[in-house]
Amino acid sequence: MTLKKTLLLLLMVLCLALAAVLAWLLLFYKSPPVDPAWALSGNTDVPAGAVTVRFTGTSTLLFSDGETRWMVDGWFSRPGPLSLLFGKVAPDLEAIERGLAANQVSKLAAVFPMHSHYDHAMDAPEVARRTGAVLMGSESTANIGRGWGLPESQIQVVADRAPFQLGQFVITPI
Repeated sequence: MTLKKTLLLLLMVLCLALAAVLAWLLLFYKSPPVDPAWALSGNTDVPAGAVTVRFTGTSTLLFSDGETRWMVDGWFSRPGPLSLLFGKVAPDLEAIERGLAANQVSKLAAVFPMHSHYDHAMDAPEVARRTGAVLMGSESTANIGRGWGLPESQIQVVADRAPFQLGQFVITPI
């Protein structure tokens, strides 16, 4: 077999493999749920003075001490693999609304994306806008908020190892 025929055969195999992966994604991929894990237990009673942490899917955590509530990441959009490969990735406003409602969130002190990748920070400015929260994070996270039109009064750049206080929570970013 000549080199040309071998390369053509290899190219055909790669195209078939890619077609199979795309077909699988179209037929079988389902977005991860946004439902809060606590809803599965049916028990939402929290003792007075307790600190709770709710996992709300993928990377989002909701912290509360009964007075102050703040969120890590605040990511609810869940674009599928085809959107990631071939589409435009943007916040899904309906998914954000459903995610906040499912977690009974209307007011937050802060939204704190752990880093500025889309699956952590993309929805955070809209979550901050809807809840009155301060968007906290790196300069990159602040720029995402600015790009979304979040006012500077709701954006705070945090420094490495410089503790800050949210209600009774003391948070030290590293």
